[in-house]
Amino acid sequence: MIRRSNIRHLKSSLASLEIKSQSGVALIISLLFLIIISLVSIAGLQGVALQETMTSGTYDRNIAFQMSEAALRFAEERAKSLTPPSSSPALPDDNCPTSSINACTNGLCEAPDFDCMPRWTLPEFEEDNWVDITSSELGNLGDLANTTPQYFIEYLGQPSEIKQSKTQQYNIYRITVRNKSPNEENTEQRSTVMLQSVYSVPE
Repeated sequence: MIRRSNIRHLKSSLASLEIKSQSGVALIISLLFLIIISLVSIAGLQGVALQETMTSGTYDRNIAFQMSEAALRFAEERAKSLTPPSSSPALPDDNCPTSSINACTNGLCEAPDFDCMPRWTLPEFEEDNWVDITSSELGNLGDLANTTPQYFIEYLGQPSEIKQSKTQQYNIYRITVRNKSPNEENTEQRSTVMLQSVYSVPE
């Protein structure tokens, strides 16, 4: 016959094995929950970092746009005091002379050749043709943007407009401005905005 003491010992051993088995399952479940929570936290941090980057980029572009807009107004005022070049726009002849691309002096360029691509898109267009605008000339906005606004002005010709029985002469200019990042050679780039306007100055 099996003694009662042996039965009690057997029951105690089985209960101990069951408790150990339950403890092992609880540990695995806890580890799984910990992994899931860690993954969710990492995804949340990545989302926050992405939103912060997007917000910073939008702010930076808005400042760059305001900088370029201020530079455009400055260049338009500059155009009022310019003496137009003596040359007139060349007629199309299927020939783009290289000399006409960089025919600029102190930011004022001769009339563009109709057979050439726009100056600002050509690699032959030299950087020296762009004129820097100092931050003091634009006020506090220049310091805030931390970029160098630049411009060049192209003479487009002198059309006539009849007004009150007399001929009014206008000098037409195309003004191109951009804000140049001071970190062009580095990995940190600032937003760059380029603007243009066609501006007429009465003689």
